[in-house]
Amino acid sequence: MDTSLWTSTLSEHEVAVEFDGPTHYYHNTDSSSSRDASMKRTAKKELRDLFLAKQCAKVVTVPWFEWRALNTFEARRAYVKKKLAKEAGVDV
Repeated sequence: MDTSLWTSTLSEHEVAVEFDGPTHYYHNTDSSSSRDASMKRTAKKELRDLFLAKQCAKVVTVPWFEWRALNTFEARRAYVKKKLAKEAGVDV
């Protein structure tokens, strides 16, 4: 993947892309579904996203559980391209 193209395109559009790991989501062992519990964002993550939104025109978040479900480089690349197009209006 040509990261220089991605970087210049994202800088040009003032887009921040965040890859959020499991620590950015609450873990509730009492929930009937651990996946449902792990999809609720922490207050710290919410604050970080608010800060980024003041610095950039768009903030695109990639949750760990969606990223992990993608098994190939091509699938991950397509996922990020689609997410950038849909959430930030950026075509790379």
